[in-house]
Amino acid sequence: MDSLQSEPILPKAVILYGDGTAVEYDVFLHDGDLVSRCDLCGLPVKVGIKRNTVNLHRHRGGQPCRRNAALGTYMHKPQVSDTEGGVTPQPSIQWPQSPPTTAADSRSKTPIPSIHVLPASSPGPATPSDSSNDSIPIASDDDLPMYSIPHVAPAERDESISEITDSLDDMHLHPEPPSNRFPGASKCRGALTQWLPGNAWTTYGFSRHATSVMDWEPVSITSDGKYIRLLGRGCHVILSTPEEEQRECCSVCSAVPNLASFRKFMTDAAGESKAHTPYRFLNHEQLVTLLQTKSNEERALRTRLWNKERQIRRLSKKLGDHKRVMMLLSQNDVPALRRLVAASLKRSGSSSTLLNTIQRCLTSNYRPRSGFTQRDFDKAFLSKSYGGDRMLNTLQRAEGYPSRTTLLKHHHVPQLLPSLGIPTAEEIRVNIVALLDPAVRKPPTKSSAGILPGIIVMIDGVALEEICRYESVRNVILGLCREHSKLLNLVINSIEDLEKIADALERQRDDPHACHRGKDGTVLAIATVSDSEQYTPIPLILSPSCKAETGKQLAAWLRTFIDVWREHPFGEALYGPIRALASDGESSFRLARYNLCMSETVQKDQPLGQLLWDLPGLNLQTGKYNILGTCDPKHVFKRFATLLQIVSGILVDETYLVPTDIQASLMRIPGMTEHKAKGLLDPADKQNVPKAVTLLQDLHSLGTDPDIAPVVDPASQQRARAIEFLAETLMYFTKPFIDVTMDLKDQCRSLATYAHLAAAVYLKEGLNFLTSALYADSQAIVKNIFVTIAKLFVDDPNLPYYIIHEGTDRLENIFSNVRTQDHARNFDTLQLSQKLSVATEIVATCLRNPDLDLGHRRLDLVGAKGVDRINPASLKGTYTVGSVCLADEWKGGETDANALLEKTFGKEWVVDYKTRFSRASNLDFLRPDQPDAFIGSKWHASDARLEVAEKLPAENEDCEEDWEDIDDEVETPAGLEGIRDIEDQLELEQELDNGSDDATADSRTIMIDGKKFLKSSVVHVMLSAGDSERRKVTMRTLRAQGLTMDDLRKRKSDDWIAGSDDEGLMKARDPAAVLVRIDGKICLAVVEVLAFQFPGMRTYVSEVSLDRLETKGDKCPLVIAQIFVMAPRDDGEESAAPNGWMWTGDYARMVSDTVEHRRTRSKQYYLRIPGYLVHPLVAAPIDDSTGHLTWYIEHHDLVDTQNYAWSVLNPDTEEIMGNLTHLPTIPTSLTTSSLLPYRWHDSTSILAVPEDQLPKHLGVKHKGTEKVPCKLCGEVLTLSKMRAHCGQHILYHSRKLSDPRLEGIEDVPHIGPNPCGWCGLGDTECVVQLIREGKKTPKIYSNCDYHYETMRYQHAAEFSDTSPCTNVPIHCPICDVSVSGEQRTFWKYNAVHHALSAHSHLLGDGVLLRSVPKQFLVDTFVTSAEEHALSIDEFATVRYREDLGIPNTDGIEEERDILLGKRTSRDRGASFIHVDNREPIRQRTNSIQ
Repeated sequence: MDSLQSEPILPKAVILYGDGTAVEYDVFLHDGDLVSRCDLCGLPVKVGIKRNTVNLHRHRGGQPCRRNAALGTYMHKPQVSDTEGGVTPQPSIQWPQSPPTTAADSRSKTPIPSIHVLPASSPGPATPSDSSNDSIPIASDDDLPMYSIPHVAPAERDESISEITDSLDDMHLHPEPPSNRFPGASKCRGALTQWLPGNAWTTYGFSRHATSVMDWEPVSITSDGKYIRLLGRGCHVILSTPEEEQRECCSVCSAVPNLASFRKFMTDAAGESKAHTPYRFLNHEQLVTLLQTKSNEERALRTRLWNKERQIRRLSKKLGDHKRVMMLLSQNDVPALRRLVAASLKRSGSSSTLLNTIQRCLTSNYRPRSGFTQRDFDKAFLSKSYGGDRMLNTLQRAEGYPSRTTLLKHHHVPQLLPSLGIPTAEEIRVNIVALLDPAVRKPPTKSSAGILPGIIVMIDGVALEEICRYESVRNVILGLCREHSKLLNLVINSIEDLEKIADALERQRDDPHACHRGKDGTVLAIATVSDSEQYTPIPLILSPSCKAETGKQLAAWLRTFIDVWREHPFGEALYGPIRALASDGESSFRLARYNLCMSETVQKDQPLGQLLWDLPGLNLQTGKYNILGTCDPKHVFKRFATLLQIVSGILVDETYLVPTDIQASLMRIPGMTEHKAKGLLDPADKQNVPKAVTLLQDLHSLGTDPDIAPVVDPASQQRARAIEFLAETLMYFTKPFIDVTMDLKDQCRSLATYAHLAAAVYLKEGLNFLTSALYADSQAIVKNIFVTIAKLFVDDPNLPYYIIHEGTDRLENIFSNVRTQDHARNFDTLQLSQKLSVATEIVATCLRNPDLDLGHRRLDLVGAKGVDRINPASLKGTYTVGSVCLADEWKGGETDANALLEKTFGKEWVVDYKTRFSRASNLDFLRPDQPDAFIGSKWHASDARLEVAEKLPAENEDCEEDWEDIDDEVETPAGLEGIRDIEDQLELEQELDNGSDDATADSRTIMIDGKKFLKSSVVHVMLSAGDSERRKVTMRTLRAQGLTMDDLRKRKSDDWIAGSDDEGLMKARDPAAVLVRIDGKICLAVVEVLAFQFPGMRTYVSEVSLDRLETKGDKCPLVIAQIFVMAPRDDGEESAAPNGWMWTGDYARMVSDTVEHRRTRSKQYYLRIPGYLVHPLVAAPIDDSTGHLTWYIEHHDLVDTQNYAWSVLNPDTEEIMGNLTHLPTIPTSLTTSSLLPYRWHDSTSILAVPEDQLPKHLGVKHKGTEKVPCKLCGEVLTLSKMRAHCGQHILYHSRKLSDPRLEGIEDVPHIGPNPCGWCGLGDTECVVQLIREGKKTPKIYSNCDYHYETMRYQHAAEFSDTSPCTNVPIHCPICDVSVSGEQRTFWKYNAVHHALSAHSHLLGDGVLLRSVPKQFLVDTFVTSAEEHALSIDEFATVRYREDLGIPNTDGIEEERDILLGKRTSRDRGASFIHVDNREPIRQRTNSIQ
């Protein structure tokens, strides 16, 4: 190996190894490389120009190093300094204050004092003479153990000597020695400087030297890291002066500690690193601190990350649940979603809870039971009111609405309390509180001036079902007229109270103690005068009337209402004063208005008088509190039209106008047809407001339409002029109420014109133009409008006023609502009160929820014809009262009226109104003749024109309603009584379920004969039975089902032929035959089958098999049919009978004489017949004389069918009586008698059962209290006791005893073996039949004139001391069932005769009696006690039983107990008793006969 250079080329440095050894090392040049020797083996190791000691660290202590050390290959070893011999740790450095720093050093956190290098000869750290106060002494090498600092080059590379020299020159480490260098000078060891930031090992920024060119570099550090030796950039290497020798460092190195860059470097090392400082500028301690900080931050961030991940997972789950909720909601209609969400939020509020709740709702019909708001109840109430219970049930299931029960519990409908008699103040107060409480209904708001516009009181009547009803709330009877019910006690506590009311109802109408059912319900309601939204009336009084009330009586209780209204806190205080009292044209209402609204006069000095005083002709009389009276304009319209339609005509300028004149004028209108003109003039439809308005509009067009055809002849011209004037006059009144383009001032002018015209015509024609009532009502309307405008103007000129709200027309809207709440368009008093309450609550609910209200339809009515009802939304003008000058409009009306009068009739018709109707004259339009003679205050002969017209029915008024009942009755098989009982029962059960206690339930029942009955049912039976004729008939038309009358009457021939092909079936619309009873006769009727109904089924079928049709008993089907009107048809030759019969196309109306002229009802046209009584017919379709198809039936077929039908009824047996009861009974009248029986030309009944074949005394019966003579002994007894009396005669005869009551009587009637139990005769044709209908009391039918129809069967069949005779009709358990579904009937005392005649046969000389069941003996057995009570000798009883083999009483009692299950039979097989003793039977039979 080449030897090393003898002298090191770089200063010594200290290296600290991992084992704690600090070794000084030199750098030599060896083979062109910079090397240093290993302190253990002396091997040269490459270090490079930057003294990279990595190779030394890798080599030292390794295997090559240990091997070389063992061989001793290298002799030289560096001197090793013991680390433990180092300087002991010094106390912490006290940093002195430094002078102000420059801008470059301003970032230093801790100022560094100046550092001076001390000579190496100094014994210890000392302060040089030229050092300042802030200098820090530097220790020498003798005092401090030094270690070389390893320098690691960024990358080892091979460099040539020239490159290294150049590098050293660049670093100024080996400059040329100075010229004054003295011999023997030492090398520069660098400046030993105290490291103030702390331990240099950890606080010195070594990495700065690897990345930056520094003005120094560390060459050694003390073991405690407090001192560091620095070698300056450009070090002289060789000391050139004694001072440098003394310091052991050159001047360059000695200046390093005081360099600004070094001081800054030390300051940066001492302080905390600034944020965002690059890592290469940080020392170890700063890196450790930064690392710890970053580690803490990392841990914190990791914790936050974990938390965020958990939060994200949680939110992801929630988001998933939310998405699933959205998906469920998008795919399903979730009922009660709001309440479901509320319930979920109440529990936890999570999306998963909501999801689970919704899934439960969709899968298991889960619904939250709470959470309903008032709006929910309002919606449910409106749904139930508009659509009924089924609609509410549907919405409950589909949308989660409250159920009907929940609605009843939480939504209280304020009830209108019907008056029991004359309305009282207390009843009025109760209704005001119930319906006008601000908590129930929002009161109207005040105007901008703080004024309540006030109300109008409306009175109108509505037709009622004349039915008495029980009201459980007050325990009273409703439905009696207020005029007469004051004499009765309407509170029901006992049956006697009902009997008194029933007695009053049955009395004659003129009886002073009589009472009547209310046929007209008087309704009083209030409505705002000035409001475009809340103008629906509120009913406050309902009182039934019999129309006998006078105007004064009506005014009396109206005055009571006015007084209560003024004082009640919910009355005038909330709704304002009463402005007017309105009614229809009824005479009593008009008289009441005069009594209440004409008592005071408006004075000129009053604010109201200042506006109205200068209006000549306007009546200024008002009632107390300035209340006015008015009428309904719509009633005036209808009466205008009626005047044009009636034959009494109208007089205009001596021209008498009749309907034919009006029709001729209408025909002049282009497009008018005769049919349409007659339709407009048809008085049958006098209540049709649109038609009345159309008629008035068409007539008015005669004078305005230029296309009207002219009139040529003079007579027609005069009539045309009169008609045009009439139409113009009437249109002046009508137009303001139907023209939506007129402003309020235009309306006032038009009405003023009418008022002046009507007064002028009255002055000329009197009441021949308008009737007294019509004139008064129309003038009252004009007066009320003008005076009301003046009143509102005084209060607030900005108030609106709509004349379309005049009168009672708004009340008709309430009645329309009432009639359409369900399918029953008619109602009784109780139903009307309930429906009015519901209608009022509907309005109140819509006011609370305006968005649920459909609102008012804004119709475009400009130029429309037949306008009826208009709402404010359709109006297009200005309607504030401040926009009207009443004086100007009144004067304008006077001018227009005189202009029309002059134009039509000349100047002689012009009226000086100011003079004629001056205030001094006390005359006005309501009293144009005399100051005290008000027109319309009394009945006038002119009023008869309209009254007669209103009473005349239309010619075909009920032509469609005749047929409507067919469908209604067929679809409703239950009777009225049954329906009422069911409704009452359900009503009671509902009220009991809603919390009524036992006492309340008992108050709704009444005791009758020890049994408890519902009062509602008892009231209906006792007070409303037989009221079917009193019910108002308003039925649905068949047009709703797509059927016409022709569909019911006629069918196509192919349909009939197809029906006849189906053998074995009877179908709807097929002809059939049935026997009917009419006027004591039984005849054949041909019927058309409508439908079939089976027992227990509510629906109907259209066909049934003939075998099924013959079923009897409880399973017998019913046939609904109509009777054909048949006409005979023959070949023109004289004969005893026609060839056949043809249907005329009409149906027979089954009506009695008492209701011949009453309203037609459907039940008068159809029958419900047991199927086994209906027999099919062979009929053929043919053309009648008009070319229409009809039925034709051969006469002999009808005769054969009649004979067969009569034979089916078993006329030769006692069954005929029961069978006859099933035949339809046709009431007797002129109509029915002319149709049935079917007759030949000579009026001979040829399709009727001959009278000699009919049972005797058919339909002739005595009453039970009637006294009749016994047909055997002649004793006179009441009919109820005759059965027991004759029973004693029968027992005497059957026991072969002498009857003491028949002794001395000659020609005693023969009793015989089978006597009648009613009369006792045996040679008569008396028959009897017992009919059992389920568990009901058996019915007995008989043709005997002594038949006691009201006999209590169970009581008569049981033996008692007071009624010992048990001879009653009984069924034979052996006989077969008859056509009526019952077994044969015989009298109990005739049991032996029945057994011998029906259940025995001859055997040789004797009679063999068939075995009879034990039940037969038990039912027919006569006890010894009964025979003893009827005076039968005991020996005769024993002999009779022995002769016939009848067991004794004990034996029969034992068998009876066995049959009833009270005792065990000894011989279960002995179900029949055999009679073998034939000889006694033969003898006994002969003796009985």
